[in-house]
Amino acid sequence: MSEIKCLVCRSTYFNQIEANIDVDVDVYSTAYNDVSSYTSNNEDHISVDVNTILHNETIASGELSYRVYPEDRQGPFSHKYTNTYQYACEKCGYIMNFTKVKKVENKYQEKQRKQKEQEIDWTKFGK
Repeated sequence: MSEIKCLVCRSTYFNQIEANIDVDVDVYSTAYNDVSSYTSNNEDHISVDVNTILHNETIASGELSYRVYPEDRQGPFSHKYTNTYQYACEKCGYIMNFTKVKKVENKYQEKQRKQKEQEIDWTKFGK
């Protein structure tokens, strides 16, 4: 059972998410030219064919991290911060952020927990 409820739909099923974006994009472009010429029987006429092939390769990667800085930090480059923990509602997708880890459960995890609880033999408990 989750210890939080969605602020939008009041659901108790959440998935813990992690969003990291730090964008780095590299573009490599290459042009390949193929030139050929032809001379006809009449030497006054020369045909030239030029074929150009462009090849672009793009490599991108990204990372985004959320951090909460205290109001009384010393300067803009202070390294004192608190990580945030993000949970997405399984029903409506609303994302909630907390500065402390919360106990959450999605429908699949709840099904697995209940199945495991039913497998335990409680008849000899407390004897």
